[in-house]
Amino acid sequence: MSLDNVLAVAATAHGDLRLVLFGIGLSIPIVICGSTLLARLMDRFRWIVWVGGGVLGWVAGELAVTDTLVEASVGSWQTVMHWALPALLGGGTTLFGWLSAEPSGG
Repeated sequence: MSLDNVLAVAATAHGDLRLVLFGIGLSIPIVICGSTLLARLMDRFRWIVWVGGGVLGWVAGELAVTDTLVEASVGSWQTVMHWALPALLGGGTTLFGWLSAEPSGG
């Protein structure tokens, strides 16, 4: 479990130590079981990795477009950039992952 997970649980608990301990105790098995399941699925279905990369690219595009400095810079292009940049980064990340994947030799 990473530090950001622990910080998220602590922030959600709003200072209640019992909730922090309960949240960490509950999230550790969820993280371990979830990562094991996802690793098995990624071994079996390679496309999950490409879709995950596309989702990360899309989120990165949304974060970039909604940044205050970027919003001020693009001006009237904001409506176009709101969907174009996430789509470009998401599709580009997925395509790059697909093109750079090793061929599965059987």
